[in-house]
Amino acid sequence: MIRNRHLHSPRGFTLIELLVVIAIIAILVALLLPAVQQAREAARRSACKNNMKQIGLALHNYHDVYSVFPPGGFKATGPITSSSNENTAFGEVNHSYLVAILPFVEASALYDQFNPIQGWRGRPNRRAVNSVPAVYQCPSSSKTHSDHVNETIIDSSDVVLGQMFAGHYVGNMGPVGTGYQLQCENPSAGTSIPNCSSGNECSGQGVLGANTKIRFRDIIDGTSNTIMVGEMSANEYLTGAVAPRAWSRGCAQHSCGMTKNVKFGINIQGFVSGNFNSMSFSSPHQGGAQLLMSDGGVKFTSENVDIDLYLATASRDGNEAKTLEF
Repeated sequence: MIRNRHLHSPRGFTLIELLVVIAIIAILVALLLPAVQQAREAARRSACKNNMKQIGLALHNYHDVYSVFPPGGFKATGPITSSSNENTAFGEVNHSYLVAILPFVEASALYDQFNPIQGWRGRPNRRAVNSVPAVYQCPSSSKTHSDHVNETIIDSSDVVLGQMFAGHYVGNMGPVGTGYQLQCENPSAGTSIPNCSSGNECSGQGVLGANTKIRFRDIIDGTSNTIMVGEMSANEYLTGAVAPRAWSRGCAQHSCGMTKNVKFGINIQGFVSGNFNSMSFSSPHQGGAQLLMSDGGVKFTSENVDIDLYLATASRDGNEAKTLEF
């Protein structure tokens, strides 16, 4: 008996079966992709938190060495001098606290490249900012470089190579609001006078202000209740959006780059003219931003935080024992 060999030959997929399989795979990918993205963002947010913890440890180590925290931004027309040992190892002009703590984040070689009598935007120091410690940037942020025309990197022949790297972790100058103190200065007069008409006021009640020398003992509201550093890593969706500024930028005259007032809530206010010192802490993390407290703890704080509570925790000495929740 002769068998029909075609009866037992393997049968391939029909076009309909193939389309069904592709559709099922597409559905599974669509279901899994958000979960994968969420897992990646969770990992990046955790890395961001660890960056802030390292910065907090560096600030504490700086305090151990010099018995004082560095200013959030040095605001000087020449090298800072002192009759004591406070800040004498750091006489940079107009540099940020992130430059001051470089030796404490294992970046001594980069610290040594900075010229102590050149401003943050001086030619030698613009060459030094051709890199950035990874700990100074949030891995979730796409805003890795400044977009400001004056914040450029140049080579030894003064040829512009690109934009300076941005800093994502900004010092807390203190709260701006009813009942809080301001440090008012008229840059043209060269002396401190009560004049805040420009809108570029500097708060006087934070931990990392303009030319401040704050010690642990000055944080009378409690270190766990007082913000030291806030995240500012995403401004594309804010009012007056700009990229974060160069990580070396301190306080030149009346504008501070890497230290800000707490005046607006989280994820609300970007840059507008006359409000440069009061841009909101912000982040690409959904729903809020990371805040480093003065005791070294890091808290992810909701963008819906009560504004009075928020302002109170920005003040180091307002006699408000109020705590942000994790």
